[in-house]
Amino acid sequence: MTGCPGGSGIPFRTRDKTNAMILGLVVAMVFAFFVAACGADGPLHGVRHPQERYVVATIDPTADLRMDEADTLLGAPAWLTSIADSQPIGLLDGTPEHVFGKIEDVVVDQQQGRLYVLDSRFHEVRVFSLRGHFVETVGRPGRGPGEFVQPTSLAIDRGSGRIFVGDGNFTIHVFNFGNGGLRFQRSFRTRTRPEDICVMHDELFVHGLTLMNKRALHVYGLDGQHRRSFGVVYDSGEPLIDFEIATGRIACVPSDSIVIYTPRQLLPEVRAYSYRGGLVWRTTLSDYRPLIYEEIPGGSRRRLPANGFHRLISVIAGCQGNIMLQFAVVVNRSEIVRSAVPELQTLTLSAHSGSGSRVEGIREEIRMLSCEYAIFSRDIPYPQLIVVFDSRAAVGGGA
Repeated sequence: MTGCPGGSGIPFRTRDKTNAMILGLVVAMVFAFFVAACGADGPLHGVRHPQERYVVATIDPTADLRMDEADTLLGAPAWLTSIADSQPIGLLDGTPEHVFGKIEDVVVDQQQGRLYVLDSRFHEVRVFSLRGHFVETVGRPGRGPGEFVQPTSLAIDRGSGRIFVGDGNFTIHVFNFGNGGLRFQRSFRTRTRPEDICVMHDELFVHGLTLMNKRALHVYGLDGQHRRSFGVVYDSGEPLIDFEIATGRIACVPSDSIVIYTPRQLLPEVRAYSYRGGLVWRTTLSDYRPLIYEEIPGGSRRRLPANGFHRLISVIAGCQGNIMLQFAVVVNRSEIVRSAVPELQTLTLSAHSGSGSRVEGIREEIRMLSCEYAIFSRDIPYPQLIVVFDSRAAVGGGA
């Protein structure tokens, strides 16, 4: 786009101060429109982020993974890409419990064979068997006990079966399984907005940042008491930029006592922290295409690279010490706001070392992966989950 406005504005004169104010507002809106448009297509004028010198890490990269190299490809197991034994959950038009608004997060209670689905549009958690039988719904919009304002994430304590719901109003809601179903137990406040959560070793790990708190990971006891924070990722001196670049996703790996952290779309690396907070390994993604963040006078703006960018979709702790990551390849502005995923790239990494490969053959978004089954989701033509089973394994889960 050409003809981007400069910073001087458009001079005007009028005797009517009210009209002058209105005209000034209109000019400001037009100016903002052109600046936003130029931010997408025009040349870079400000300081570009991310920059290596601002990345905070106590160790050098321990592995590097090229996402597009053919010699690093692995084929997904046949059962993982087969529909021979699968169970769809979700309808376009049906009973309310089977019509989803927005599938935000998914966890499984393997002991009970229960699938918990967080629907952020309807502000509720729905419970199903792994074979798609509806069990119950908990939660509703509101600020009272067991009600959600802006639910963002879901986690389960596999020892007790307790369910944790991260809420955008700096709150964690706790539900117990008892008397045949989920029952609200309590809520507690968090120091940051919970972007993602997971449970490991009787502790709740919360990913979230504020403009004043650069640590990306915060650990709470299951009683809600804050215990420690760690994981400064980026420190440019500009709080808003640091916040944007460090926002991502996490996954707990209890078998290795680590929590995996990956930035969402601005920093090309994957990190493993010990549950105490030490950085265990860093894997860089050398041909990762990040969204550009530009620091300009008076603020900052995101910019879409000409060849598109990678956006993190999910980080999943799989079976046998493997981590699964999925990225969408966004190539134009319309795909940023569309619910459809244009193209997916799936990576598998070792939880022990961070080394990994790209996986071919997976076309849907991975929500959960075990050695016996996987759960995928899709948004088009309507929100739906697909549970795919390994026919060689005996998996329960009710009718």
